[in-house]
Amino acid sequence: SAETGLPLTFMDTLIDMRNLPGGLPFSKDAHPSQAGAARQCCAAKAYDFRMRLLIVEDDASLASGLRRMLEAEGHAVDVTARGEDAVSAASQERFDLVILDIGLPRMDGFEVLRRLRGAAAAGGAPLPVLVLTARDAVEDRVRGLDLGADDYMVKPFAMPELTARVRALLRRSQAHGGPRIVHGPLTL
Repeated sequence: SAETGLPLTFMDTLIDMRNLPGGLPFSKDAHPSQAGAARQCCAAKAYDFRMRLLIVEDDASLASGLRRMLEAEGHAVDVTARGEDAVSAASQERFDLVILDIGLPRMDGFEVLRRLRGAAAAGGAPLPVLVLTARDAVEDRVRGLDLGADDYMVKPFAMPELTARVRALLRRSQAHGGPRIVHGPLTL
């Protein structure tokens, strides 16, 4: 914004990062020695181990950009564009966080959220969910939070804010999850 000098949108963040020495941390042209500095422009890494995230987003370019930014933060990221696939993946795999769009084809994000929370109530592990959507009506925000979303962000968004919210949700979930042992790719 003009007042703060901070980028307001995801695309502004990407454009600002292109101007860093070495380019984007995930660019094929980025020099490996510059990747760490580029990652630092958005936020300091809060974890020394990888967290597994699921992005449920039907806009392919946004999903791709989110994936790259979150991978640059050190996370392992899976992406799906369909609500049914998200519910299936969450029932078969362990994710540390879901970033969920509401405006999905066929099964919308509210139904995905309802099913994820139903699975947790039936004995599944609690799964933090951050809703990331263009739906900005108060009724939509209240509905998402009442259905069990842990956080709700409206598009367009600032990438540094999204990554900070992801880190906060992961910290909270780790505080409730008991001890975790990590050795290389193995997490217990």
